[in-house]
Amino acid sequence: MYCIFLWHDATILCNVYRVLNLLILSEFNMSNEITKETVFHLADQLHNLGELPTDLKIRELNNHSGRISVINQFLKSWETEKSVEERIQEMRTVYEDKIEKLELELSKTKKSTTSTSATDLKKQLTQEKALVTKLRKEIKAKDDLILKLEKSTTANTSNNVSTPNRSTTKSGRPVRSRPSKAEK
Repeated sequence: MYCIFLWHDATILCNVYRVLNLLILSEFNMSNEITKETVFHLADQLHNLGELPTDLKIRELNNHSGRISVINQFLKSWETEKSVEERIQEMRTVYEDKIEKLELELSKTKKSTTSTSATDLKKQLTQEKALVTKLRKEIKAKDDLILKLEKSTTANTSNNVSTPNRSTTKSGRPVRSRPSKAEK
């Protein structure tokens, strides 16, 4: 009878231990989560300070919470979005420089009316205005194309993060790979 009580007490202690262990692990996992917005915000802060954002720096700024693999995935998507934004800005500055040069030439041609007739100047002015509007349309088209590219890269990153593609049987179980003859 003494043996039965010991066994019964041991099983109760074992179950209590399991419950406590699950509670501790669930608390640990909850505190270890990090969001994409948090990673983006911390990476922007580091970038604005002139530092290279890394997974360890972001984890340190986030009170040492968040899994490194998750931070790395979010950091990669932040880097692609950042590079797209930088390319957009470069293209805008190039086209804005072209527009400024054309507008400067337009103002010069307006001032030099003595050498050419008014009709020729009006004709040249309309041609140059048409060129300016054409360049603005090209800028708009390129901006739209870059936005589409940005959306597709974020969609691809979110698809890649979700689940890896694995072959499954009809019942839904993963297919086991067999070793090749060379490995045997």
